[in-house]
Amino acid sequence: WTGMLIGQPIMSVWYWCVDQTLVQRVFSARSLSHAQGGCSLAGYLKILPPFLMVIPGMIARCFFEECLSSEGVRFPQWCDMENIQRSPDLSKGPGSNQAYPLLITRSFPDGLRGLMVVSM
Repeated sequence: WTGMLIGQPIMSVWYWCVDQTLVQRVFSARSLSHAQGGCSLAGYLKILPPFLMVIPGMIARCFFEECLSSEGVRFPQWCDMENIQRSPDLSKGPGSNQAYPLLITRSFPDGLRGLMVVSM
C-alpha cells in the first residue's frame, strides 16, 4: 500500500505531465490552443494501450467461461472436453497468460493469424 500511496502519484505525474513527447508537443506548438490540443491528443493516445492489452484478454476469458458453462456446446474450440488436462485453464494464474495467443490462434482466420503472430 505504501508503494501505491507514494510511488503511484510520482509515476503518474511523470507519465501524464512530464513525459518527453508531451513536453515537446507543448514547446513546439504555435499557440496555446495548439498546445492544449496536442496535450489532449497525447492523453487520448496514452489511454489507448491499456484497452488494447486488457480487452482481448477479457474477450478470451469470456469465451472460455461460456464454453465451460455450456459444457462445450458454445465456442467448442475454447475448451477441448476430450483433452481437458492439456487445454490451458484461463481461470488460473499461469494459464491466463495464454489468453491473448489463444484468442489469436483460435478465433482469427489464417492470413490475419499470421499477421498477428508476426506482430507479436
